[in-house]
Amino acid sequence: QNLSEKEKKNLWKFIFVVSATIFSGVFFGYIDMIMLGRFVPSEFIGYYSVAFNLVSSAAILITFSVALFPIFSRMKRKNLDVFFNKSVRVSFTISILLAAFVFLFSNYIIRIIFGTDYLLSSNILRIFSLLLISIPLTGVYSSYFTSIGKPVIVTKALMTSTIANIILNFTLIVFLVRYNSLWAAYGAAFAGGISGWLYMLILIFNKNKKPKVQES
Repeated sequence: QNLSEKEKKNLWKFIFVVSATIFSGVFFGYIDMIMLGRFVPSEFIGYYSVAFNLVSSAAILITFSVALFPIFSRMKRKNLDVFFNKSVRVSFTISILLAAFVFLFSNYIIRIIFGTDYLLSSNILRIFSLLLISIPLTGVYSSYFTSIGKPVIVTKALMTSTIANIILNFTLIVFLVRYNSLWAAYGAAFAGGISGWLYMLILIFNKNKKPKVQES
C-alpha cells in the first residue's frame, strides 16, 4: 500500500523522534561514568560500573515496556488507559519489592557476585536501588506515549533529564571529590538517581495533565 505525502511526513517525523530518544538514552546512561572518569582513579570507575550494571540488569528483568508497546498500539484509548493503569500498578509493586531487597542486601549481593574486593560498591548499589523504581515505570509511560503517537513527549523529558544529569554530575562530583574519590562516585550515583526520577516524574506529569479547553 502506498503512503500519502502526509503519512510519509508523519512517519519520518516519528522515526526521527524515536531515534533521538534512543541516542539520548545511550548518552544518559553513560555520561556519569564519562564525567566521573575525569576526576577519579580507574578503580573507582570499576566500583561504580559494578553497581550500575547490576541495577541495569535487574531493571531489565522487571521492565515490561517491550512487551507492552505492541499491546498498547492495538488498543482503543479507553481500553488503553485501563490496561495502562493496571500495568503501572503491577510494575510499581514489583519495583518497590526489588528496590527494597537490593537496598537491604547490597553487601551480600556484591559479595556473592563479585567477591569482597568490590564491597566498596555496596553503598553505590544502595543509591542506585532507587532506579529500580523509576526505570520500569519510565518504560511503561514511554511505551504509552509512543503507542498513542506522541513520542516527542518522551524525547523532551529525556533531554531535560539528561541536561539535569550533566549539571548534577558536574556539581556533585566536583564538590565531593575534595573529600575522596569514593564520595565522588556517590555523588555521580545520586545524580543518576535524581535525574532518573526527574525523567519519570515529567512523564507522569504529562500523562496526568488535563488537556486545555479551547475557547469558543
